[in-house]
Amino acid sequence: KTVFEFKGTQSEVNTVMALDNGNIMFTEAGPKPRLIEVSREGKIIVDMPIQAQTKDHHLQTRMARKLPNGNYLIPQLLDKVVREYSPDGKVVWEVKTPNWPFTAIRLPDGNTLINCTLGNLVIEVDPKGQTVWSLSNDDLPGKPINDACGGHRLPNGNTVITSHHAKANETKLIEVNRDKKIVWTYTNSKNASIHHFQILDTNGVALSGKPLR
Repeated sequence: KTVFEFKGTQSEVNTVMALDNGNIMFTEAGPKPRLIEVSREGKIIVDMPIQAQTKDHHLQTRMARKLPNGNYLIPQLLDKVVREYSPDGKVVWEVKTPNWPFTAIRLPDGNTLINCTLGNLVIEVDPKGQTVWSLSNDDLPGKPINDACGGHRLPNGNTVITSHHAKANETKLIEVNRDKKIVWTYTNSKNASIHHFQILDTNGVALSGKPLR
């Protein structure tokens, strides 16, 4: 049974997120990229324009997230920038990225973890935009990162990363610690790849707190 439905009006719907207030948040890609919040009854509560390039709709945004302060954190791929918007559409913070940003996670200490897809790169920046931690294939044996789309920062400080372009029997997920040591990897025999994910538990114990993904 369908309990909620809202049809987009442009080229793509890139992000869907269920919010604590009961609303559903979307981003729409198209000639007028926007972020919207919709009530369960289908009423648009927030309609915020996104300041993104319009030449390639598919590469406008991914994995937008609403922050605890009420703002929105939006990776903008082809613009090579992650921006924080206030609900009225003002850019209140941004950081340029060395490659297309796919996932951006605001951490409890105010830093932002960013996965840069085809750069096979993960960076963590502080509120001033300075890189305080990074991970690339140069840090890892066997160069296992192949299109770093999804990411998840675990409560223990480790980071899990997808390799979206990985095929059958290639590394599809990798967990690394702060010292850039591999903790575990995941693969399977299917050609289907992993775009994004969420770690629910470790060794049967549910993760504490809100997931940072």
